Amino acid sequence: MDDITALYERYSGDVYRYARAMLGDAHAAEDVTQQTFLCAMRALAGFRGASSVKTWLIAICRRQCCDYLRKAPRTAAFVERASAQHLDDHLAAMDVLAQIHRLEEPSRQIMILRLVNDLPFEQIAQMVGRNPSTCRVLFYRAKKHLLEVVSHD
Repeated sequence: MDDITALYERYSGDVYRYARAMLGDAHAAEDVTQQTFLCAMRALAGFRGASSVKTWLIAICRRQCCDYLRKAPRTAAFVERASAQHLDDHLAAMDVLAQIHRLEEPSRQIMILRLVNDLPFEQIAQMVGRNPSTCRVLFYRAKKHLLEVVSHD
């Protein structure tokens, strides 16, 4: 049990950020984060170390997010009360995130894994089943597209 506690303390923030970016809802992200660590606890003995622990947990979270989205309808993201500047920053970030969600797969996954979770392209490639060079190209094309869309708004 100490192993899963240590994993939770070290990686729960990364897993939560990924789930939040995928789902757009804080409460759903919390639920999926908890479910991810429950699944990890059950599968910990079978972890072979073929990827980093963080990549393994994000892959579990990705499956949990997909399951959640299949079972529950998407809800509008809720914007918390904050100062005017914080609200403007939050809305700008939400706009970019909304644009990311409009991307086709696997570009959407690659953008989230890179921008939200700061994973290297080698780990992203393992997760999306592509080679690292393809992931880099898809990332930079999607980034260019997002910059064009955001600059036109």
